[in-house]
Amino acid sequence: MVRNGGEECASDNVGSIIIAAQPLSANTVAYYFTYGSVLAGLHQPSNGYCEEAMTVFKEISAGFSEDPTIMSIVNDGEGICNSYGYN
Repeated sequence: MVRNGGEECASDNVGSIIIAAQPLSANTVAYYFTYGSVLAGLHQPSNGYCEEAMTVFKEISAGFSEDPTIMSIVNDGEGICNSYGYN
């Protein structure tokens, strides 16, 4: 794979790129619940991913609590994190 003009990427030859988060909306909610679900699924006691996942799920719930499909995904992810003691 060619990256960075053919050079291997390393911290000394690749500048920082700031990526701004997209606001939560009907067009971006799938990205949000996918991100939260992946964090929940990959959580291990050593990495604490559920802390971030629960923050994402709460944000989704605040805006989409009336959507049963979205909330079923959120509830499943929260269930995974609840099993690790996150509320």
